[in-house]
Amino acid sequence: ATLSGTANYNNAAKNCEIRNNRFINIGENAIYFCGGERETLSNGNNVIANNYIYNASNKLRCTPNIGVYGAYNYAVNNEVHMGTFHALNFAGNENVIAYNELYNMLRDTGDCGVIYNGRQLATRGTEIAYNYIHDHKHLDERTKDNGVGIYLDDRLSGINIHHNIIFANGIGEDANGIQNGGGQHNKINYNTIVDADETMSRLNR
Repeated sequence: ATLSGTANYNNAAKNCEIRNNRFINIGENAIYFCGGERETLSNGNNVIANNYIYNASNKLRCTPNIGVYGAYNYAVNNEVHMGTFHALNFAGNENVIAYNELYNMLRDTGDCGVIYNGRQLATRGTEIAYNYIHDHKHLDERTKDNGVGIYLDDRLSGINIHHNIIFANGIGEDANGIQNGGGQHNKINYNTIVDADETMSRLNR
């Protein structure tokens, strides 16, 4: 199917699932999900799992293929590839992003991440683990700015990143591993990063 607009939108949802779907040639986000309540840390318990996403955000090109926002939500076992921007953007508390394969992203954008969030001191408790991120290098010569596997931007704090494999396949192409743009109490352990211009960087912001 060739679609434009948002394929899935849930606001303040609880106990919902988006599972075992195929999203191909989507104009905007494939999945945009907001569940649970950050103010009270009420459990959203929403699951985005086992979805296949190809060539999403191909009209609104600076929108993430998957957006996960709120508290206690799960994005697991999804395959996302061939996109211009973030595969997965998250915000909120105590979310889990795990066991996803994310590749051939960031194809014509710069200063962005395959998994990304930023500018949130209170966005704490999210776990990013056991993901396989690969081949995130620019194809457009005009976007020679860093593309990062996992990007914690502008003082994002309280994130636990572990046991991810990042194969940038982009030495000399501004393809990097993990960037911690300031922030506090971020834990980055037991990750494997291969063929990246920079494996990990920490900025004083």
